[in-house]
Amino acid sequence: MVKCFFYTLILIFFSVNCYAQKKDFRNVRWGMSRLEVMANEEVAPESFDLAYLFYKPDVDGRTFNLIYEFIGNKLTDAEYIFIAYNRNDYLWVKSLIEIKYGRPIFSFDGGTGNYKFKWRTPRTEITMRPGRDRECLVEYSGKKFQYLKKEKDKKIQLTKVNAVKSSF
Repeated sequence: MVKCFFYTLILIFFSVNCYAQKKDFRNVRWGMSRLEVMANEEVAPESFDLAYLFYKPDVDGRTFNLIYEFIGNKLTDAEYIFIAYNRNDYLWVKSLIEIKYGRPIFSFDGGTGNYKFKWRTPRTEITMRPGRDRECLVEYSGKKFQYLKKEKDKKIQLTKVNAVKSSF
């Protein structure tokens, strides 16, 4: 009887622990499948393929592009992209991130088009930096799945090397 009670307590503890896990980004956790991510978003994606889901969410009244990246049907990264017309635009986004994650662990601010900020949580690395033209990128990377990115990058590099070799 005591064993049964003990096992029941353990089962309850693990069940509650699984359901109480915090989300890593928006309403999702790193490692979720494409279907799980789509089920946790409020709207259908604008478009998708095997490696990406594309959304256009509103963040504090502004429309952003949001890209979820998958490797082997596991969510590894997410990225917000928006247009920063001036310094105030990217500082506004930086302040939104600071409200949630605190001060950056790395900060360089040389003005519009020349800045980089980094934050870390136990499961996520966040980088804010300029993109092409006036784009501002906020990249979220799941730390646990960085090995998948490295493997993917090695395969891409190997494919390029083989393509060069075969052209001789």
